[in-house]
Amino acid sequence: MTHTSLRLRWTMVIANAGFKWLRSVFGEHAITDKLKLLADCRQNVHVYNLIGFIFTSLNHFWACLFATQCSDNDLMDFAWKYSLLVFNVTNEGRCREGFLQKGLCLLDSEPHIRNIIRHPRFVDESDNPRTGTALDYAAELVRTTYLIPIESLP
Repeated sequence: MTHTSLRLRWTMVIANAGFKWLRSVFGEHAITDKLKLLADCRQNVHVYNLIGFIFTSLNHFWACLFATQCSDNDLMDFAWKYSLLVFNVTNEGRCREGFLQKGLCLLDSEPHIRNIIRHPRFVDESDNPRTGTALDYAAELVRTTYLIPIESLP
């Protein structure tokens, strides 16, 4: 989980730097229409790929972070569906299957079961806004923090 947090942090740094660079080169209004921006940069493959990466992948990671910190179930549901689209084209079999199974659990379950699945998704350990954590991450922290070494057992 530490590696996931570090990867997410660097993803946010890259996204922020990418958007700043795009704004400085193309202007504020140019980046609001990403299809026109992609058409203008079609000849420069590196910039074209950077723009595609920022708008398709990095925005998605940002939405996942925001949904987790704010305990936004609807945005997280959308993120699961979007993840299926992203991983489907990358041909990542395990990820695609995992997102498909999770999506089926979330979207095709009976409404009472869906509420049970959706609501304990996030944990907020303080009263401060935007401090939510994913339930599996919090459980992993508890497991690693309070793990008793085998040699200390009687």
